[in-house]
Amino acid sequence: MPRKELPANLPALTDEELRDIGLRVRNQDVKDLLWEIARLRRQVLHSYQLALQLPFSHEGHWHTWLQKLEGEPCVIEALEGDYGSKTPGTRGCRGEVRTPEHEVQLGKMKAEAKARIAKRRERTR
Repeated sequence: MPRKELPANLPALTDEELRDIGLRVRNQDVKDLLWEIARLRRQVLHSYQLALQLPFSHEGHWHTWLQKLEGEPCVIEALEGDYGSKTPGTRGCRGEVRTPEHEVQLGKMKAEAKARIAKRRERTR
């Protein structure tokens, strides 16, 4: 089977969008795909956590890889939860606050996600 290239401008779906799709579409194949997406999101998050532990370098592929991971919705959402948590060891417990860049990135991501959710809901009417 020939392999198709993914369009470069496909938006990454947020947790909220995936949950919305799962609630609206009750097809077993869709549920299976959502489970696979959840598994892959955990892998991305784990990769991000490992990347943070590697020796820091501004050179080479490592910096590009880390930047790409930091733009993933599952990483942004995990950071949001970490800042909002009061559990020992979290950023919120340590009194750390979100950076302005994180606030902007989170706000933009949420606004784009809500627009895509509304568009998908319109398609089903």
